[in-house]
This record gives sequence, structure tokens and C-alpha cells, in this order.
Amino acid sequence: MNFNNDSSQVKLLFLLSSSKDNVDKLVGLVKDPENLFIENSHKIILKASIWCRDKDKSLTTEQFEYFCKFISSIPPQKMAVLAAELAAIQSIDSVSQDDLEVLIEECKNAFYFRFLKSELDGIKSDRSPDFHKKLQKLGDNINKCLSVNSSNVFNFHDTAENFSPFVESLKKKAVEPENRITCGIKEIDECMVVGFRPGTLTLTVADVGGGKSTMMLNIAYNLFKRGHNVLFLPLEMPWEEIFKKFLSRETLIEFEKFARPELMSDRDWEVLDKKNKEISELKQKLMWGDVSSRPTVQEIKRAVESKLHYFKPDVVVIDYIANIKPDGKVDNWLAIGDILKDLRAFGKQYGFAILSAAQMTRDGIKKLKNDKDQTKTPGSEDLRGSHEYSADADNIFAQAPSPDEPNRKMLLYCIKARYGKKTFEGKSYAILDFYPEFSKIDSSNAYSFDINDEEFKKQMDMIGGFSAEKLKPESKEDDFGWMST
Repeated sequence: MNFNNDSSQVKLLFLLSSSKDNVDKLVGLVKDPENLFIENSHKIILKASIWCRDKDKSLTTEQFEYFCKFISSIPPQKMAVLAAELAAIQSIDSVSQDDLEVLIEECKNAFYFRFLKSELDGIKSDRSPDFHKKLQKLGDNINKCLSVNSSNVFNFHDTAENFSPFVESLKKKAVEPENRITCGIKEIDECMVVGFRPGTLTLTVADVGGGKSTMMLNIAYNLFKRGHNVLFLPLEMPWEEIFKKFLSRETLIEFEKFARPELMSDRDWEVLDKKNKEISELKQKLMWGDVSSRPTVQEIKRAVESKLHYFKPDVVVIDYIANIKPDGKVDNWLAIGDILKDLRAFGKQYGFAILSAAQMTRDGIKKLKNDKDQTKTPGSEDLRGSHEYSADADNIFAQAPSPDEPNRKMLLYCIKARYGKKTFEGKSYAILDFYPEFSKIDSSNAYSFDINDEEFKKQMDMIGGFSAEKLKPESKEDDFGWMST
């Protein structure tokens, strides 16, 4: 181990390991700070400092050991050596906070020296007679090096340099299409051309009690059943309550029975046991969060990061954004833009999509409620509280009861589709089937519940399902209280 207390790299590590603000400054000034360090052990300490900064924690011995063990999977013997080196670095007492920028520059200059020496050695060993071409290549590499170690705000991509590899990547995707994450409700999937891609934000919008949680539950349920890891964070209700809705959706046992278990039949318990066995054998996971108070985005981020060694989600469902507490003392609606941007950046960093919800304005609700001919479409102005929703979200879907069958049919509108379309086979809305007793929402033309379908009746009898009487259409009179949240 080449350890030198007087080196600029060690002194810089001391300042980084002792202050999150110093890490912020380094990351802002240098795009790839690992380049500044030679020793692999120093690079690991740097990564741990950045990781702790993201968790809003200090780099203590305990945090460092956790990072080494669970985040970097470093063997115990090597971890002990690294911990001893960190302790030695943190014991330095001859470094001033005022030295930070000077040390960063010294480390950058040392990197430039190493880089230039390596490039010149390469030119010396290159037997090609075209010295002009060598110098041109050297100039290009120097420019790239300076770019990599400059500000972290922008990335620049040269068209000539990227054209060919970009086309090659398209050809590869044409032969081996990407595994687009879809939710199984075809009306939603057809609007979302890229699916639930990491870093995207999708919102479902409705009135209070308009079924936002039920819609998010169904999307989460379908994603889970299609083999994707899903994290569901209910911020408005205890997780047990949304889990009862999941069980009803999974088993087709009426939700009322989960609220009052004494109503369960022997067949119901058999169905639950069968489903328990099926789910326990699945490789993918559906995780539920349980919160004791309104969390901030940073608290959500730290909670997810702490489980990444065990569970990496493909989609994170947050029920819902208005229940997230701003980090500062700013009014929640004024902070919505920052919250949305932080969530998208968080998803992009760790490779998952975000699904959440927002409320519709009373004017928007009134507009749809009085739309007997179904010719009106909600817009971004109908989102309650902040125009940031429409600016930051990639996809926004609104839902409302169908005037014809408010307790059995749902109208779905697409307010925004950043990468797709906002219409449904030429119409401004689609019709979905809704079965509140099972917390089930599905495409209207999918194989659904038809009380006159004899084959369906047989299937329901086999699994101890519900009676046809319970599926008869209810009264059309409804004052937008047709669905529970």
C-alpha cells in the first residue's frame, strides 16, 4: 500500500470524509472524481464519501463498513484493511478547510500529468509514419480529458463521433428489442411508447375519492405479475389497508371480507392458501413501505438505498406526491417542482420509473361531470395546485366515472404523453372496466367479468368466487363518490 500523509490525494480524502459539503463541491467541479486518485483504496473511500453524501450522513466507521459490505461487496479481510486506512486518513490534523480548492487543483494537475505521460508513451511506441495524425489524435484526447475533469453540469456528444455507434445500437435493438416495461392495461401501454422506463414520471389524476390509489394498485399489480420488481409506498393510508386491496385483486375475494374476516368462507381460505404458495415461488418482489409520518424525498431516497443490496425496484409507486413533505419550509405547492425533479433524478440514478398521482381541480371535475356527450378532454390546467406537474411528468392520465355506468365503467384520458400519443384509436378517451369489490381495473375489451358467461361462472365456482347477483349494475346516480381511494 502506497500511503503518504503528505500527498494531495490523502489530504483531499481527509476533507471529503469529514464534510458532505466538500463532497458536493468536488462533484460539482469534477465530472469523474475517481480520476484524481491512483490507489484503488482511495477510490473506494471516495465512493463511500459520495454515497454517504447522497444519504445525508457523515462517513463514520460504521457507515463505511456498511458501504463496503452491502454496497460494494468487499470481502471482510480487505474491508478491515480499508477501515484502517480510512481511520489513518481521518486522523490527519494538518489540513485546513481553506485548502480544498487548492487540493482539487493539485490532484487534477497530477492526473493531467499522468494522462499526458501515458499519451506520449503511446505516441513513442506507435510505429505509424503519419505523425500529423498522431498529433491530431493527441489533441482530441486532451480535449476529452479536459472535458471529463471539468464541470459536472453538462455532457457534450459530437455528432460525427456518435453517429455510427448510435446507429449500431439501433440495429442491435431492432434484432434484440429492449424489454419495455408495460403494465398490461393496453390503453395506458399504447400511450406510453417507451413504457415505464427508468427516470420517467407517470401520474394518474382524479377527484378526491376518484380511484387514484386503486389505479396505481392495479398498475403495480400487473407489473409485479409480469415479472418486475415493484415498491409501493402508501403515504396516505396504513400499508395493511392497501395490502387488503391487493389481496382482493389477486384472489377475487370481495374486499369487504378482508375488512371483516369473519365473513370468509372455507373456500376463501383455501384460495388464499393457494395464492400464498404461488406468490412465494415468484422470483420478482412486490414490496410495501410503511411510514409513520410524512417523509421528504431525501428520506424516501435513503430508505430505498438502504435496501438496494436486497431489493432493486423497476418501478416505485408513491401514493401520492402531495403527501411528500418539502425539505425546507416552503409551502408544499411551491415545492412540488423540486419534489418532482428530485424524484425523476432519483429514478434515473438507480434505474427505476416513478408512478404517482395528483388531484384534479373542481373545475376539471365539473367539466367532465357535465360532459354528457363526452366531447371534452381534461388538460394540464385541470391539475390541482401546481403547473409543475404538467412540466415535469412524462405521462399524465386522468380518470373519471362514465356517465352511462358510473359504478362499472371508467373513462380514461391522456393529458400528456411525452414519447407517445394522447388518443385512443382516434378517440379522446378510452373506457375501462371497474370492479370496486375486487379493486380491479382492466381494459374494457379484455377478458373481463361477464355475468352471462357460463365458462366464467364455472371458473368462479371452482375458486370460490362471487355470485352473479353482486355483479349486477348499480344505480347510475353517482356524485363522484363511486370509488374509494
